[in-house]
Amino acid sequence: MGQVSHNCLPVPPEIIDDIINYLHDDKKTLLLLGCVSKRALARCRRYLFRTIQFIDDDERFHAFLSLVNSRWTSFTSAVESIHLRGLFERDYQWHSIGRISIISANLCNVKTLCISSTPCRRTSWSLIPADLLKVLVQMKLHDFQLDSVLMSDNLTIKDISAALPSSVKSFSLYNLRFWKFQFPNNVASALRRIEFTLLDTSSLMLFQEALDMMLSNKLDILVHTFYLRLFADSVQHDNVVRKAKFFKHIGPSVRHLFVDLAGAYFRSAESSQLYDLVDFSTCINIRAISIGTVGLRQLNTETPPSLLPCMWKILSVLPTPRALDQIWLTFQPNWSSFEHRLKELATFQWTNLICHLQCTFPNLKKVTILIGTHHAFGADESQYLDVLRRNSVIKALEEVGLVKIAVVTLEGGFLSPAPPWRDILASL
Repeated sequence: MGQVSHNCLPVPPEIIDDIINYLHDDKKTLLLLGCVSKRALARCRRYLFRTIQFIDDDERFHAFLSLVNSRWTSFTSAVESIHLRGLFERDYQWHSIGRISIISANLCNVKTLCISSTPCRRTSWSLIPADLLKVLVQMKLHDFQLDSVLMSDNLTIKDISAALPSSVKSFSLYNLRFWKFQFPNNVASALRRIEFTLLDTSSLMLFQEALDMMLSNKLDILVHTFYLRLFADSVQHDNVVRKAKFFKHIGPSVRHLFVDLAGAYFRSAESSQLYDLVDFSTCINIRAISIGTVGLRQLNTETPPSLLPCMWKILSVLPTPRALDQIWLTFQPNWSSFEHRLKELATFQWTNLICHLQCTFPNLKKVTILIGTHHAFGADESQYLDVLRRNSVIKALEEVGLVKIAVVTLEGGFLSPAPPWRDILASL
């Protein structure tokens, strides 16, 4: 009996690409596929190594630097984004990385670098090794992000810019912390234009002196996503006024706005008056807005509510209501018993809320209602959602995708969800 021959035709690269694109978030399958097919390996690397993240693990980061400090590496060209979380804190032990030029050459396609803290470890800018900063200068970064990083005394945006390559086009600064609030003069004299993908009010201290230059039209600042938090502290009233002036200047460039009505110091009824100082009418390009957190207890008592009118006031003054297509609203049930919180959710006028939003913003594509809670209560969070779905309007709009409801975890004892912009921006 003769031997049967099989003619194996190669799989067209277009089909391989379609398969890999479909499996883009299945790392285990992509690893297996890369092991059995050399043709698929290069394509799998795009997803396997596009984003590399190191969390609270100094040794793994050092091992990675040792690996890319070699001329034979083949995966590094696929790396586009590096996230360093919880590194560079007070117990950080740095090892020399060797040939800086080789490392930067191997990471030639990295466009985004994010340095952030974790709940366990506070990252400090002053502890970032000089050798690593030299690597950054030689890279072709486009986007540089700092999240919850402890900044050095007298550090300015000019100092950070000097440590980065000229290829950086945008910054993302969120929740930066400072030991002192005193800055030298003329720190931004060499800067003429800064573009931020994300910026929040607490990070404005990084270039406080630059605000005067901006207000005198000597510095152009563009902010695509802004996180507005005003603290109810009479001592900082002048600082609030400066922030309001800053917001008025950047308003036309803001596309996504997050308004935190319940920051760490937002305790008194007079606090909402701080937002009367902010001119939201300059936000002519707003496409998405998030407002929170509004306590349901305040809404259901006989005492005139302080936060709900503030929320409606902000929404009502937006100059282009037809341009807004997404809204996120965070509400906080009463802090009493779990049964009482369920009752509050059931009795609140959700139908009026949704109808009012749809009338005010005729092109609204989605309203997301977030219910803030704490894991400490140990309650079944799904019951919150079940109560909301008993409302026929919410249930019907949720089924067609116009309304989304979810439960979020609030930070500590404050009425503020864990940084909301990450998940929300990912959905835009």
